[in-house]
Amino acid sequence: MANANAVIIRKAKLYKRPGIHNLLHNCGLILATYWIKSIENMKQHPKIQNQEEANKKWNEWTSILRKRYKQNNKNKRELRSDAVIIEEGLIVIGRDVVANENQIIQILNEFLQKFSQDNNTNILHVSYHNHEGHLDDDNNEVINRHIHFLFSNISKNGLMVRRNWKRDYLKKLQDDIFEISKKYIPNIERGQEAKYEQKNINGKIVNVNIKKHIHPRKFRYMKEQETLRNTIIKEYEEAMENKNNEINDKNIQIDQLVEKNEKMETEIYSKFKFKDTDKYIPFNFLFKTYKKKYEEQNAKFIEQRKLLKKISKFIEKHQLYSDINIDILDFIKNQNEQVEGLEIASRKFFYENCLLRNKIKSLESSDIKNYKSQVYNNEDSYYNDFDNSISIT
Repeated sequence: MANANAVIIRKAKLYKRPGIHNLLHNCGLILATYWIKSIENMKQHPKIQNQEEANKKWNEWTSILRKRYKQNNKNKRELRSDAVIIEEGLIVIGRDVVANENQIIQILNEFLQKFSQDNNTNILHVSYHNHEGHLDDDNNEVINRHIHFLFSNISKNGLMVRRNWKRDYLKKLQDDIFEISKKYIPNIERGQEAKYEQKNINGKIVNVNIKKHIHPRKFRYMKEQETLRNTIIKEYEEAMENKNNEINDKNIQIDQLVEKNEKMETEIYSKFKFKDTDKYIPFNFLFKTYKKKYEEQNAKFIEQRKLLKKISKFIEKHQLYSDINIDILDFIKNQNEQVEGLEIASRKFFYENCLLRNKIKSLESSDIKNYKSQVYNNEDSYYNDFDNSISIT
């Protein structure tokens, strides 16, 4: 029904009988949350400006209509207190119907004139609403254009109007609004008729409307909830996308820092090279080589010292004869010579390490100062340990 106009008469099973509340709503005297435009220039007839005037009009209408019903001699009793004296109808302008306000007003006037003549009744109040609607997912206004009209449910000759409607009259109303609208909007379509399907309810086959009618307030609430849900989902997706973009940016920064760090390390280690004959040997490898040689010589030196101490204690304890001690003393002398050789070798490696340290200090590159200070600190503690370990008592 997007490109069609439709007429809806209040469904008695779904909606309460019209009251003063309906008139106040139609006049725009009750504020609603689904208003998205101003009602300052709202079209209505007769124009009612406040609640006091609305109450006065409503009471006047009901009083006149009750008297009219009583004046008909065919009606043997007065109307019940809960009788529907004033009825309400709605003309819905399709969402895709292209029509300006003047065209809509002309269609409205012509239809209501025909409606009142066909039913021999009075149109009590009419109001054109173009201020209600909702916002779609893109925050655009979707206006629900419609016309409220209140009419007397008691005809001019005192008979009940809706009670005398034939079964297909509501269908005829759709034909009427279509034929009138077509005069002003040539490409307009007729509203689609309701489709029914047969269902077995408590053993009876009945026709059930496939598209069940939903109360406008309930429909608006559903639309608002749907819009709110879509907004939340959209905001969440945007937030997740922003987070993913931030993570990607951070990963790129990390990759750049890692690449920069690797480049700096390469530059630093490339500068830590010393010329030995015709080859360039990396500092770290050279230093570890000398350290390993020293540790091996120092270990042998310590073992020899332990062995000599054991032999000396053995001789002092047993006091062997000199002819027997000759071989032992020769052995000790031989061992002393080996220890002295080890000591000389250890001092040689110590001297080479000192030369290596002097070469390191000769580097003048400003890019490796922090690295050099750390190396020197470790190296000084290493040489201190070296001096202590080779002392012989």
